[in-house]
This record gives sequence, structure tokens and C-alpha cells, in this order.
Amino acid sequence: MSNYFVHETAIIDNSVKIGDSCKIWHWVHICAGTIVTKDVKPHTIIVSFLAKQIYWVSHAGKILKSDLICPREGRKYKIVDEQLIEIK
Repeated sequence: MSNYFVHETAIIDNSVKIGDSCKIWHWVHICAGTIVTKDVKPHTIIVSFLAKQIYWVSHAGKILKSDLICPREGRKYKIVDEQLIEIK
């Protein structure tokens, strides 16, 4: 039995392998074929066997561009200590 944590809002595609003690936080999408060997930050999209982060994702599930503004809801974000934080 594996010992890992997956938040209820995370999306895990088929054929993803998750290592023991890994934590997959909220609003994460891990794409097919990815091998996860360490904790995955909230609001990220992860791809490839190297588990590489390619995008930040808003609370609405929309990919954020470099301005970090949600195209659906207009929420604004910033990155602090490699974490996505909503600006209120």
C-alpha cells in the first residue's frame, strides 16, 4: 500500500506514478505518464516523467499567463517563495 496524499481538487491522469510520502496539493493537474517523486505545489500543472511544472493555474482552473490574472474571474496572483498567492 502506498503512503501519499492527494487533495480532493487535484486531477490525476492515467498512468501517473506517485512515490511514497508525496503530497499533491489543491488545484494540481498531473498529466499522463508523469512520475512524481516529491511534493507538488498547489495551483500547478505537472508533465513528463521528470514531473516538471509548466504552468500556474487559477482557482477557476484556468492557466495563468505571465501577468498572473485569471482570464475567467479576473483574480490577480503573485508568486511568493515559489507559491501562488492570490492578491486581495
